[in-house]
Amino acid sequence: MSGWQRLEGLDTQVANRDDGSVKIRLFLSPFDIPEAVRGYRDAKSGKFRIEFKYVSEEEERVLEQPGNEYISLFVGKNSGRLLRIDVDVNSLKTSSVQLEMAALEKVEDAIDELNRLVPDVRKHGNYDLAKKVIASNKDELFEELVPA
Repeated sequence: MSGWQRLEGLDTQVANRDDGSVKIRLFLSPFDIPEAVRGYRDAKSGKFRIEFKYVSEEEERVLEQPGNEYISLFVGKNSGRLLRIDVDVNSLKTSSVQLEMAALEKVEDAIDELNRLVPDVRKHGNYDLAKKVIASNKDELFEELVPA
């Protein structure tokens, strides 16, 4: 799937509290909600890439994750939104049949680690939503990794 897949009907609520007298519901900012997602193998690097498209574009920076040589996470320079995930599938020591599951597991682990590393809890909603989007669209996103 190299084309963008539009995302609609995403659950963007990040908190819900009811103390009996006051109900509070918090939602992600529309700027932190991806509009579309795509997955493809990058011809130049050979890595499998997952990209998120938002209302506005911005410059990205790589977030180093010690101990994770398979995944590179790219976030917005100013917003901290998750913009791109690169998976070094050639380094994953697994059969081609298990490659999709191994890549998905590494991506989910990297996003969980991102939640632990980033102290700004306001960003966690974006990361959790990205993880849900990947899991619910995994067949389309990772179709280039599955042997025909």
